[in-house]
Amino acid sequence: MVARARWLTASAAIALLGKALPGMALTPPERSLTKHLPADTALAVMIDTRPEAWTGLTQFELFRKLAAEYDRPIHPGLPYLPGSAETLTTWAGATAVVALPPGPAPGSPMTDAMVMLVPVLDGSGRDAYLTDLEQRLGAPERQTYRQTPLLYWAPAWESADLGPIQIQPTAARTGLIGLPKIPLPLPGQLDPSGVAIALLPEMLVAAANPAALKHFLDQRPDSTATLTDLPDFQRALDQPQVENALAAAYGDVGGLLSHGQGGFSGELALPFPPIPPFDLEAVRAAGIEGTFEALIYPQPEGLRLQSRFYLDALSALASPEPAPSSLLDQLPAATYVLASSYNLTGTWQVVASFLENFSEETRAGLDAARNFVQLATGLDLDRELLGWMDGEFALFAFPAETSPFTQALPEAYIALGAMVQTSDRPAAETALVGFRELAELFALPLTEDIVNGESTIDLGLPLAGPEPLSVLSYGWSQEDTLTFASGRGPMARLINPIPFDPLSQHSTFRSATAGFPQANNGYFYLNAGACLLLAYGLLDIQDDPGQSYEITDYLSTLRSLSATTAATDDFFQIDGLLGLAPREP
Repeated sequence: MVARARWLTASAAIALLGKALPGMALTPPERSLTKHLPADTALAVMIDTRPEAWTGLTQFELFRKLAAEYDRPIHPGLPYLPGSAETLTTWAGATAVVALPPGPAPGSPMTDAMVMLVPVLDGSGRDAYLTDLEQRLGAPERQTYRQTPLLYWAPAWESADLGPIQIQPTAARTGLIGLPKIPLPLPGQLDPSGVAIALLPEMLVAAANPAALKHFLDQRPDSTATLTDLPDFQRALDQPQVENALAAAYGDVGGLLSHGQGGFSGELALPFPPIPPFDLEAVRAAGIEGTFEALIYPQPEGLRLQSRFYLDALSALASPEPAPSSLLDQLPAATYVLASSYNLTGTWQVVASFLENFSEETRAGLDAARNFVQLATGLDLDRELLGWMDGEFALFAFPAETSPFTQALPEAYIALGAMVQTSDRPAAETALVGFRELAELFALPLTEDIVNGESTIDLGLPLAGPEPLSVLSYGWSQEDTLTFASGRGPMARLINPIPFDPLSQHSTFRSATAGFPQANNGYFYLNAGACLLLAYGLLDIQDDPGQSYEITDYLSTLRSLSATTAATDDFFQIDGLLGLAPREP
């Protein structure tokens, strides 16, 4: 069993109104940690630092392999603090907090505000850690600010001995495409952002530079304006799975947007796309403001991520009750990947409203999309093209022996499909008329066909050969369900197939979605095993049992990747699960 990560900061104790939890052993520094952050902190991420909480992940074969490969316990380390987890946890408390307080100025870099707070339970252990850090990184720049000692190491490669981790470009350790196997990066190998540390009696504060530490010391709140006392923060840490979480997060959307005016990417090397300029007040007026919370924790099927957003703008996305007849009952069990939803019409209205209000650039892009659809099809994007898609909606890929892809590459046993349910079939037929007129405009042949006893329309490409290559087929698989497939052959697997094994009954799908809210907005689902077999066939990969710790060894431990969204009157929730194989005996 996974070691339960029983941890809470001071806020949790207050949120639970002082109730004692079995197994909880928090020291006074941990209980008061978030009292050092202002109530308008934009982001706070709490990390369980205890090795036993992370080594519990070896109940999954993936993490058992990783632990065996590197011959060390599983632990992510802590941001801004280089060194092994064993060294850090000899003096640090059970919970560290990475926080993003308000910036020192509008549009200032996030690195000038983000800090990590670590409670110090053993002062001598902390001093020993700092001495070791100085031996490895050299003497730091020392200064004092507000009677607080500050240490700073400029960005540099760390030359510490991290154990038996070497690149071994031998024939027995070759990667999938003939490259030498390179070990995964471990915390502490590289510190490109610098290390800045403030030494307070009850805690250590770390950041990327001294500016962030000085900003933190400048705005330490008084006893009546702390993050700990914020009701929304207390609610975030009152979730049942907090006890099991490896990490928990709380965020204020308005505060993050304020930081976003300076750009999220670059300074922190985060994979965020560039954000266009936007009017913060207009965004707030559109209801894009509120708070969110997130947890990551293990469950028997794998690693679970759950987050909730308390935003007025998302209140329109109420999750429907599960329908008696679902598209999941019409999809093949061998589906590689699926993205489904409900009421695409209503979802588009919410998205379009957001794009209209976020910025001038997004509004111009939306207008361009509407104009393009109008010119190309003669249909109004909002009303005639998407206005009838008020039922379930699914995009998916599935195995097929014949498809446009197999024509190009025989090993590509894959086809694409889509299903749309509607309560307004005449409106859908009107949209199909526009599609047929567009095909005729480009001289693409359309033919009527009968597939498994049902009438369909087939679109072909006039390539060299006796007949056009079938690339798109559509028809009504149910009275209210319009079905598309990438060609005539794949359509035979979607309309009246005999025999038929539905996705809704497939064991991998059921395991990947069993713990999700049943009243939801649809699923994202990827069958990792099936996708890997397809990839191995395309790349002609032959796994050699004599090779150890190849990338295929790790990939074989993945079962699925799934997610769903759900909405209530109070919040919008996102659930995700990385399905993992259990540890082998």
